[in-house]
Amino acid sequence: MPDTPSSTDHVLPGEISLSRSGLWIFIGGSAAGFTVLTWLIETVLLKKPFSALFESNTGWIMQSAIGLVLGASVSGISMILMRHCRFLNPLNRLTMDLYRMIRPGALEIVVIAMAAGWGEELFFRGMLQKYSGILLASFVFASGHTGLRFRSRPFLYYFIAIFLVGIALGYMRRHIGLAAAMWAHAAWDTIVLIRYRILDRNLPESSEAG
Repeated sequence: MPDTPSSTDHVLPGEISLSRSGLWIFIGGSAAGFTVLTWLIETVLLKKPFSALFESNTGWIMQSAIGLVLGASVSGISMILMRHCRFLNPLNRLTMDLYRMIRPGALEIVVIAMAAGWGEELFFRGMLQKYSGILLASFVFASGHTGLRFRSRPFLYYFIAIFLVGIALGYMRRHIGLAAAMWAHAAWDTIVLIRYRILDRNLPESSEAG
């Protein structure tokens, strides 16, 4: 049985954390930044309507339902694999360290998931993928999460995981619509954050978290 991350089992060096105000600034800034950047490139530079990014033959309600179901299902399966596959232990520990950097509350989990689903999908799948293709957009997406630290096995695993998620979201955006990718991303992040919140609260260290 693979190990569960412990209170002293770290991949990232030292104790790195964000304050509550810093977390909210990061959430809002990243979502707004991706939105503004996408608007500037698509509308100002390329002279194309912003609304064209959301064009799809599938209605918004259906896109949302498909995205939520697929995102939650794949996220749930990935959490089961991380729990039971020993070779994924480095990824499991890194993800816990990343969670501990922010330690979001229930409301913050929802806001983080929605902000990431909107901002990141708008830029990477809505705009970048349209001009670079699924693979390159997914590579840039994964690189932005890991910083290309391939010499570290946990970060290499993390890159591969994010790259594969990016490809899945890319095909979802291509064949269903951007809204589906946004909701799938939000559902994925929600389940991942809830899992690590539960794990963190069950560790001795969690009682010391501010």
